[in-house]
Amino acid sequence: FGGLTLNGGGSTMQGLDISSSSGYALSLSSAGGNDIFSNRISGILISSQDNTINDNEISNSVTHGIWLESGATNNQIGNLIGNEIINNTGFGFVINNATDDIITNNEIRLNGTGGISIIDGTANINANSINDNTGDGIVLTTANSNAVSQNTISGNTGNGLTINGDNNVVSKNMFVNNDGLGLSVTGGSGNQFINDTLTINKLGGAEIVSSNVTMSGNLVTGNLNFGISLASDNNSISENSISGNANHGMLINGNSNVINYNTINDNGASGNGAGVFVETGNDNTILYNSIYNNTVLGIELAPSANGSVTYPTLTTVYSW
Repeated sequence: FGGLTLNGGGSTMQGLDISSSSGYALSLSSAGGNDIFSNRISGILISSQDNTINDNEISNSVTHGIWLESGATNNQIGNLIGNEIINNTGFGFVINNATDDIITNNEIRLNGTGGISIIDGTANINANSINDNTGDGIVLTTANSNAVSQNTISGNTGNGLTINGDNNVVSKNMFVNNDGLGLSVTGGSGNQFINDTLTINKLGGAEIVSSNVTMSGNLVTGNLNFGISLASDNNSISENSISGNANHGMLINGNSNVINYNTINDNGASGNGAGVFVETGNDNTILYNSIYNNTVLGIELAPSANGSVTYPTLTTVYSW
């Protein structure tokens, strides 16, 4: 079967089983405003606006589960009853040049190249379970001003989240037990990570390779490498709890980063972990943190790092 196309708009589709061996089983084009619920569909292509897609099983597509392209605006995919998007050959979702779509309360798992990919688009990704995909849980590629909140992203074979884009806000997510990093910021500027949990990720909690990132109020614990790695400049890391990571709590290779008001403790179970290790870079500010019970030093500077300003040495302690 080659697939079904709805281009008149305003249609309701319920209770069908639609499959295609060559592409998307359902295409929503032109007018939009369709209501698609309680179907089994092997892939949906959307190029129209204001569609509602709820309580469907979208599975076994030979391409991606759902592809939203230019013209796909203000679509609601999932709500109180989300969709099950599983076992597709590509990503569960691809949002390519589409804007202002809402992806909420869906189960996105066991897809062949990843959970969600956003390319030059914007969306609100909220309260989804993005688990056990081959590849990254979420990938943002030259994607700006997206909101990623309250998702559980776990068991993916790549990173939980990879970002290359500007001014994305990531908040209150769980990045758990991914084979790569919990989150990786490879490019862009002005991204914010607020009140997220990053734990038991195999390559580390978070790796920041772009500038002007803010991380605040996050729990970074029990990762199997470092907690947070900064390989860039002018980032702000404040009011986070960074504990129990196998290597360094924080690893810094960059300039003019501000590390303040964090609690950094019990890192370095592998036997090689400082609370904060400045490997390269200068003018990094490390102030007002509580740093204790790490395997090596609380703050360790490599030779010539931070202008060779060494950590403080206490010679006399007074009590009264």
